[in-house]
Amino acid sequence: VEGVTRLSSKGVAAAKELVTEYKQIAKGVYAAAAPGVVNFCVGIVVENGVKVQEVSSEVQKKVKDAVETMTGLCVGEVNVLVVGVHTDKKPAAENND
Repeated sequence: VEGVTRLSSKGVAAAKELVTEYKQIAKGVYAAAAPGVVNFCVGIVVENGVKVQEVSSEVQKKVKDAVETMTGLCVGEVNVLVVGVHTDKKPAAENND
């Protein structure tokens, strides 16, 4: 999804009350099976300046669609946790004048 720089487990584990029922299945991706559905929790790092709500909604939609299409399982919830913001920290150019 545009605006997401990477998945991250960092910070997701700190939200223990949210992920206690979940098992980590990949870096930054947690899943929990409930009767008839699978729920997900995804930790992401976003680019600086993006609209977080829009990016998070797009991640939810893409995860749900991909899992349902590839597996035939019903996805209940996709919780998206923004665990960081990526900023491009380039050093200022030295002035050799």
